[in-house]
Amino acid sequence: MTRMQIILIAGFLFATLLCLLASKNRILTRLFFLAQFLLAIVLTLWPQLSQKAADFLGVGRGTDLILYLLVVYVYIGSVLLLGKFRQQERQITELGRQMALELAQRTGKKEHED
Repeated sequence: MTRMQIILIAGFLFATLLCLLASKNRILTRLFFLAQFLLAIVLTLWPQLSQKAADFLGVGRGTDLILYLLVVYVYIGSVLLLGKFRQQERQITELGRQMALELAQRTGKKEHED
């Protein structure tokens, strides 16, 4: 095993640990990240597997295949993050509206009491 493989595997294991800790109660998320990092470790230990997959799919090099898949992965992740941000914006807007209505009701009651 080369030094670079050791560095990469250590990084993948650390990233796996962080992802597992960050997704405590979400089993599908944990399984997704676990599978992702397991694949990264396997391809680090046996890089010829990416070349075999590239040959099977008609891509020139294994490195190119990994890059293409990474681009797709980043695009999908970006779209999912955008959706999550929009969902949070809607929730924050709804909370703000509810708080404004409650404040208006409290203020209205105080004015009628005086």
